[in-house]
Amino acid sequence: MRTVLAMHVVGHDQDLAPALERTDLVVAPSTTVLGQAHNRGYDSTCWRIVPNALLDDHRAPDASQREALRRSGPVRVLARLGPEKNVRALLDAGRLVDRGVEVVLAEAGFEHAAGAQAAEYRRCAHSAAHLLMGGIRDGACPGPRSSRGSLKQLS
Repeated sequence: MRTVLAMHVVGHDQDLAPALERTDLVVAPSTTVLGQAHNRGYDSTCWRIVPNALLDDHRAPDASQREALRRSGPVRVLARLGPEKNVRALLDAGRLVDRGVEVVLAEAGFEHAAGAQAAEYRRCAHSAAHLLMGGIRDGACPGPRSSRGSLKQLS
């Protein structure tokens, strides 16, 4: 199982250092937190920023913006990494449309068979590589506990 540490503030070193040793991915709400960690001597280069959406005023797009997104915006999907989710079929069908296809696959803490998630990821990566508008990205930084990270991104 992968662990994610959501760091909203840079806390006490005696708590933070052991927590960082036991985590696969660190997320922070802003570059400010990354800068504070860096200034305190932590390597935050592989940490990801996940803004706190509740603090931002996201206005709904107006009618013309919504129509433009409906007609030409990317197809975006978030799914658990499992063959029953049928993401590979979605990626294969993505070759038939003139818009981007963005898929984020999250590993589960369980598998139906050993290696099933890795095999499904390879199949999805093969399908994504054949998209007209897209490719595959594995955005995780290698770390002591994981070489692939907890999120797989296909775009």
